[in-house]
Amino acid sequence: MSTIAVNAITDANDGNTTTINGVTPNSANVVGKNILINGNFDVWQRGTSRYSTYGLANYYADRWSTGQFQDSAFERVTVTTGLGPKAQYAIKVSSSSTAEASSGTRMALGQMVESVNSVHLAGQQVTLSFWIRFSSASSSSFGNFSYQINEFDTADVAFDSNGATRANSTSISNGTLPTTWTKYTVTVTTASTMKNLAARFLFATPANTTNNSDFWYEVTGVQLEAGESATEFEHRPYTTEELLCFRYYYLDATDRWLCAITTNDAGYRRIDVNYPVTMRAAPTVTATFGSNQGSITSGTQFASAKGITFTVDSMGAGDYAYVNFNANAEL
Repeated sequence: MSTIAVNAITDANDGNTTTINGVTPNSANVVGKNILINGNFDVWQRGTSRYSTYGLANYYADRWSTGQFQDSAFERVTVTTGLGPKAQYAIKVSSSSTAEASSGTRMALGQMVESVNSVHLAGQQVTLSFWIRFSSASSSSFGNFSYQINEFDTADVAFDSNGATRANSTSISNGTLPTTWTKYTVTVTTASTMKNLAARFLFATPANTTNNSDFWYEVTGVQLEAGESATEFEHRPYTTEELLCFRYYYLDATDRWLCAITTNDAGYRRIDVNYPVTMRAAPTVTATFGSNQGSITSGTQFASAKGITFTVDSMGAGDYAYVNFNANAEL
């Protein structure tokens, strides 16, 4: 067996990197390098504007969570092209006028990478890159801003209640926060014991602002990849990104019908629904039932990681019922 080791392969005519089957390999067309999902904030199954009440973590744009207690607004905003990031959308994280805690960290945003997608990076260099801008360069209500590559030595812990084993925190000083789109990168070497990675953004101990949304930051183009330097953001097709999100959360807003056509058909009804992809685990399911006669408001269900079975009892001849649901298997 022979091996060829070279630094570069160039075209004999013009010196540019050669093509392979008509494609020029580069950092933008290597598939699968970004272990984060929805890093350009295109998928928002739960809605494009949500407010977090003070409590455990909530999810906003698919796969993105607070990871901590806080009161903040989260919404999708459009990115003006030509100003830096090659993205259509960003997530906007806004301050609150009430109920911020007096200690800890708030106005946080993060994503935990499932262990099966990150454990292979244990003991290796990994790089986080992202684009960000702030409403102003400084705020008297806030400390420094941090961006982190979190390491967890226990696999698939709950992101909302377990702190990172190693935070790997880098700060942007209050007073120097960029108000135009600016790209940041950081590289760390993970420990050999690492089981999960997460990307996280947060302010150190902010106070309440006078009004909601007095202060905000916007983030997009978030990438976490193997290697000692950041490469161009990996743009995956929307359908690919959406299917990756479905492993953790799936909203089925379609009315699934359960019908009784004749007298002999009256009574018990069942419908089986398969998810578009296998979910991370058997999900928690929230279902809404209804019927033409208005008497059916509930049913029974059995959910696995692959699909769900709904049943409804006591349907009369000619009656029909329907159900729609969401299935949640987030970390």
